[in-house]
Amino acid sequence: AMGHIQFAVFYLLCAVLAALVHLAFNVNANGPLIGASGAVAGVMGAYVLLYPHAKVLVLARIVIPIPLPVPAFWMLGFWVATQLFYVLIDTNSPAQRQSWYCLSVVLEGVATAARNAMVARLNSQGIGTSIYYPQPVPRLTYYRDKYGHDLARYPNAARISDQSIALPVGPHLTPEDMRYIAQIFGQAIKETR
Repeated sequence: AMGHIQFAVFYLLCAVLAALVHLAFNVNANGPLIGASGAVAGVMGAYVLLYPHAKVLVLARIVIPIPLPVPAFWMLGFWVATQLFYVLIDTNSPAQRQSWYCLSVVLEGVATAARNAMVARLNSQGIGTSIYYPQPVPRLTYYRDKYGHDLARYPNAARISDQSIALPVGPHLTPEDMRYIAQIFGQAIKETR
């Protein structure tokens, strides 16, 4: 329905509008606002308005990623429900800080080849680390065969998939936990050199 430039402008406008709504409801907030949830919500909402009867493919992760066609409005409803859930479990305690995003590190150089060993080392030290994006969508057989996706057209997707590690992040971590994670991760990086 719109080209690349119009989409980028629309996406950014959704992000700005979401930030303004957030500010209106959190006037006394003194922390940074990080994330793209508002922009994503705007894009999903626009998609549902433009294509109310369309189905979208969702990668359902049961054991392996399985593409499931679901009505677009279901996906938007599920997203809204998860956002409301996180708001309801939120706390206003000054002793806690919320963090609703993942911390992915994209490795470079020699560290890339040692990624799986780094994940194993971090896990053995009690740091729950994983690879969030084990396969980029163009590498999945379903999308490659059905839509003819050529991985060469998506070099960033391949790079993120092949070179990233997701580190634990969230309000459950104490400052000591974060220092420990940084220390062990730093040691793991040094060992790859």
